Amino acid sequence: MQVKQVGLSQKWCDMLKAVSTLILTLMVVTLSYGQDKIVSMTSLEWPPYTGKNLPQQGKTIETARQVFATMGYELQTVFYPWARAVNLGLDEKSGFVGYFPEYYDVNLQKKCLFSESIGFSPLGFAQLKSSPIEWRNLDDIAKLERVGVVRDYVNSPDFDLRVAKGNIKVDEAISDVENIKKLGAKRVSAIVIDKYVLEYWLSHEPQLAYLKDQIEMNDNLLDRKNLYLCFQKNEKGEELLRLFNEGLNKQKMKSFMRGSMH
Repeated sequence: MQVKQVGLSQKWCDMLKAVSTLILTLMVVTLSYGQDKIVSMTSLEWPPYTGKNLPQQGKTIETARQVFATMGYELQTVFYPWARAVNLGLDEKSGFVGYFPEYYDVNLQKKCLFSESIGFSPLGFAQLKSSPIEWRNLDDIAKLERVGVVRDYVNSPDFDLRVAKGNIKVDEAISDVENIKKLGAKRVSAIVIDKYVLEYWLSHEPQLAYLKDQIEMNDNLLDRKNLYLCFQKNEKGEELLRLFNEGLNKQKMKSFMRGSMH
């Protein structure tokens, strides 16, 4: 009788081990599957388009998240200062697969796979109401003493080319907020900025409250820029680019896109 009890216990032990192994295997497979369905990308504080504390983290992130969701994927966004967001987004060892939002730039094509457009950005010059600028083309901008830009931002092709050649003199800031401060302090004649980004910061940033009635956008826009996701140029990036564009072009996403744009 004692021997039979030992044999029975051994069978139960073997069965429990088998069940435990099966459960562990299922957990690993499920976890692996879940990780495969997560897309990690970098972004920046660029309200109202993107921002950690914005509703849905901003209109652009909300749009991108919805597109991935239609294809069964989850978008996770981590925020950094712009230069770091770009560097980490393009670094294959970082764990990220890309970054956004980005303006199209021919030079970036060497290291970036551009998605189809997920919105647009009215880019222009902000000025002091007391010292408005008059310009019809960039020859007029070249006459200004100095123009404020944000480091590593892509602007318009012609503007950036002129800056590279020294035809337009610029003063770099690390963020749009710092750029606006420079304009308020009259350290630059004008700054390059998105119209809605300027409106947001003047209305929501306490440090800029005193400038709200002093700064305005020049009526003449520099460009109307499309916004894109930038994926790494590798096999994974190509796969996600195809998947994202497919999701973006689904009929139900087109109406969502129209509602997300300004």
